[in-house]
Amino acid sequence: MLAMGRVVPNSLEPLKSHSIIGGNSLKSLERRLGLWSVVIITISSLLGGVFVLPGLAVSMTGSSAWLAYLAVALCVLPAALAKCELASALPKSGGTYVYINQAFGPLAGTVMGLGLWASLALKSAFALVGFSAYLYVLQKDVSEIKVALGLLCIITALNLRGVKKVSQVQGVVVAIAFGGLATLLLISLPAMDPQKVAPFLTTGPIGFGETVAFLFVSYAGLTKIAAIAGEVKNPGRNIPLGIFISILIITPLFCLVVIALDGNIPIEQLHDNIRPIHTLAEVTIGPIGGVIAALIAVLAMTSMANAGLLASSRFPFAMSRDGLVPPLFGLISPRFLTPFASIICTSFIMACAIAFIDISGIIKLASAFKIIAFASTNTSLIVLRESKAQWYKPEYKSPLYPWLQIFGLVVCIILLSSMGQIALLAILGILLPGIFLYLVYGRKRTSKRGVLGKMTKRSDLTTKEPDAVGVEEVVSGHTSAIIACIDKELAVETLTHVGTALSERKRVEVLHITEVADSIALDEVLEEDPGVRSMRRRVTSMREMATIDVKFLPMVSHDVVATVHALSSKLHSDWLVMTWKPYRFFNPLGWLYNHLPNDLALFKNSGIRYIRRILVLAQPTTSQDMLAEAAHNLSLYYKATITFVLFVHDSSEQSEVDSAQDALVNIQNLCSSKSESLILRGTSKIESLVETSEDHDLFIVGSPPHSRLNNVFFRTEEDEIAAKAVCSVLILKSPRTGPRPRHPQPNSQNY
Repeated sequence: MLAMGRVVPNSLEPLKSHSIIGGNSLKSLERRLGLWSVVIITISSLLGGVFVLPGLAVSMTGSSAWLAYLAVALCVLPAALAKCELASALPKSGGTYVYINQAFGPLAGTVMGLGLWASLALKSAFALVGFSAYLYVLQKDVSEIKVALGLLCIITALNLRGVKKVSQVQGVVVAIAFGGLATLLLISLPAMDPQKVAPFLTTGPIGFGETVAFLFVSYAGLTKIAAIAGEVKNPGRNIPLGIFISILIITPLFCLVVIALDGNIPIEQLHDNIRPIHTLAEVTIGPIGGVIAALIAVLAMTSMANAGLLASSRFPFAMSRDGLVPPLFGLISPRFLTPFASIICTSFIMACAIAFIDISGIIKLASAFKIIAFASTNTSLIVLRESKAQWYKPEYKSPLYPWLQIFGLVVCIILLSSMGQIALLAILGILLPGIFLYLVYGRKRTSKRGVLGKMTKRSDLTTKEPDAVGVEEVVSGHTSAIIACIDKELAVETLTHVGTALSERKRVEVLHITEVADSIALDEVLEEDPGVRSMRRRVTSMREMATIDVKFLPMVSHDVVATVHALSSKLHSDWLVMTWKPYRFFNPLGWLYNHLPNDLALFKNSGIRYIRRILVLAQPTTSQDMLAEAAHNLSLYYKATITFVLFVHDSSEQSEVDSAQDALVNIQNLCSSKSESLILRGTSKIESLVETSEDHDLFIVGSPPHSRLNNVFFRTEEDEIAAKAVCSVLILKSPRTGPRPRHPQPNSQNY
């Protein structure tokens, strides 16, 4: 196996790979949950909030509380849609942690993994505290903390027995809770008293915003199912559909309950009331109704805590698989296939929250954590979409991209600012432990970088000798040109011809590199894609029909930049040839363009089959030797004429024109082939060059060295020329340090 990648075998024999953690085989969680299991678990994780928070919401903002719930639903919608897309692309247990880890790398993954773990554990603890508050109605002399801790032991045992058991229990509880709430609403809504309705905004717009932020925890469970995506059947369909169905069911329920409370109970009776459903039932139905409502609330809060423990325990499990927390958390029960160590540890954290934190503090901290998580989810989607990572192929795509995600980010920032000190406490509570854990433990045990880390400065590749393990298995001997095909390559024959021409018909290696997510083991990619097999056949045919010394090899890699850099460094090739990609905000190969030991050729194919006229932009800021040599080799290979061109603005003085003419003469002298020269005059350099390209088949453009940021984030002048030129374009760059070797060339007599 290669350090930087793995060669896909020609035969399709299965590859076997085993990993051992803590003495147990690294088993996988089974996909046992269908669509309705997704809906049931999602609703059960949301339902408990309706039994605790509506009364507090009415006391905070008056009769506008129902609108606050609706506003929260709209605020979480961008993150919910983003998570649907991310879960369909990365259906792994761990949810938001997995997405952040893939987008930003292990440091951010560790920080957010701990934060998400804490937020869901706090929310589940809040459910158990709410449970004990309703239980007090049924049994006055009960110890709320002791009962909550006892119930925690029960749901822990249930979770240890497996996700299917949890789903079955949740289905029964959700059915009972919905039936009871529907009956209560049918009785209480017609009985509303207009005189009891509170003012619309009792604390003004600021108080309304604080209420929205406070209620965020009510929807914290909406995307909780993504944390157990590794256990969902057909996640690309069932997770998005399950979340949509859940939000359409739960949002009207929240709003109707708040309206019923506001119209039946005076606002002063709702202050600090954490069992409003019992109060509503007692007022509209009587003491018996209150008891029944308390029983239903006990079931619902138990269900909510159960789902919370299920989802939150998957975060340390996923982090252990990435080496960011000790391997203990990755242990799976051989009998029930559940991450038992992670479940037990999460249960312990919930017990500490129940014993030492008051319910108001739990709610506020959990809401702040969740707002941060939703903001991170939206950001992760933008990063993964814009990076065009080859492996990122979601079955479901979020609509209105990127404006919906930007809206979600802005809303999250506003809500965090409205929470004041508690938000700062939540941020510090996430950052400090996460950074400490990564520096002390995770940094030594992972080499993953995330999409952004792979695009930016790669000190790991420049400060040490590239890892040569397995390179000899990929290619042997000196290779004059490497043709690096990434993802789908429709013009592999043309690229091969260009590489052969640049290398003067010497040996050419065509390497197709398939990038896979860090969460996927390279050995899991057992078969070649049909497109890769077709590419192999076409390249092999070129060797026989065009008498080209070419070899084709497919590879899989977690890091394309590292793979290409290592191959270029160890094979001592003169050229690396790749397809030019149109400008986008993130260029995943931007750093690589300026840190190669060989010359780089980026080819834009315009579909021109026969190259007879070559136009060369002889910019003095580029390597003149490289341009002259490339133009000569291409003209020999294609039997084409060469025209060197420079642009001079109409307002330029004669001295500038003379200087341009001298530059053209100089590069013509460097080129061994006969050539012509052309000085363009005009007001726009790009437009003049594009117009001239209409009369040529190939436009060679030399690119000067650029800063790292310029390559990664900004469109260069060469990109603009390539995007607008009519003919095919070859952008040449010589990132190598030191003098460029000059290859002796015979005088050409082919004109």
